Amino acid sequence: TFRQVAISTSIAAMVLVTGSLYANMGMKGHGKMMDKMTKELGLSKDQTTQLKALHQKHAETTKALHAKMADDSARLDSLVKAKSSDSVLAAATSEVIADHRLMMDEKMAHQDAMQGILSVTQYAKVLVEMCDKMHGEVD
Repeated sequence: TFRQVAISTSIAAMVLVTGSLYANMGMKGHGKMMDKMTKELGLSKDQTTQLKALHQKHAETTKALHAKMADDSARLDSLVKAKSSDSVLAAATSEVIADHRLMMDEKMAHQDAMQGILSVTQYAKVLVEMCDKMHGEVD
């Protein structure tokens, strides 16, 4: 239905924008992020080493997922513009949603791994910062 296509297209756009912002940080952003985390969280050398490896693996994994999401979203957009049948749009919509789920699974696995490296207090600080960025800082 049109509603499903609209929702899926919105989800795909949101994920692509978020993903491209994350991807644009690149390794420069990664280095700055690690420096900030090391300083603000008081990371040990061991924690810093583990987190660097974790973030590198996550960046490599998500790069491929972002590319697939972009391709599938572009395909869906083309199909919508071509006024494709509901069955064709439903299949393409399902693919975009599946991509989104894979990305969310990867992000959650990354968060779980971070939680295993950081202390409870350090991880709580990370979550507060993430929430502030997503929802704007709360006074």
